[in-house]
Amino acid sequence: MRSKLILFLNVFALTLGLSACSLVITPMPPPQRSPNGVIFSAEQSAEVLPWLMSQAEGAWTPTDADVAALEADLLPFLHTAEHPWLRPEPPIWERVPDYRRQYLGMIENGEQVIYANFFCDANIGDWQQEFVLVNDGGDCFFQVKYNPATGEFYDFSVNGEA
Repeated sequence: MRSKLILFLNVFALTLGLSACSLVITPMPPPQRSPNGVIFSAEQSAEVLPWLMSQAEGAWTPTDADVAALEADLLPFLHTAEHPWLRPEPPIWERVPDYRRQYLGMIENGEQVIYANFFCDANIGDWQQEFVLVNDGGDCFFQVKYNPATGEFYDFSVNGEA
């Protein structure tokens, strides 16, 4: 069973990686930025979302207040988050303050949701303009969805290790 799951994840990662090779984002007005994070506009998110999640019904631009709420709830969420690819030492909640962040607004099941993309490597191209999609890398790369209306995190995913 475990080998079938690993095979499925490898095939999925390869398919996603090959698909991402042709991803081109049209230059847009600069997104809202901070030293560690960037909020992508609805237009930028709309270009990325079809490659990222087919179930997205549309895009929107999260506000600074939406992102502040996500960030306020993030560390308590990470204290309870479980995932087989999370390293126990040091725990993710101790490392995440140094991670870079990308926030995309998407509509899912009629609700506004923030797709938050986290990564620890600051030397990844123009991450404040272009969406970062990396295969592997372990818990240096993780993603989570956040519903600002309910304060709920879900679909927590951590990249695998090659």
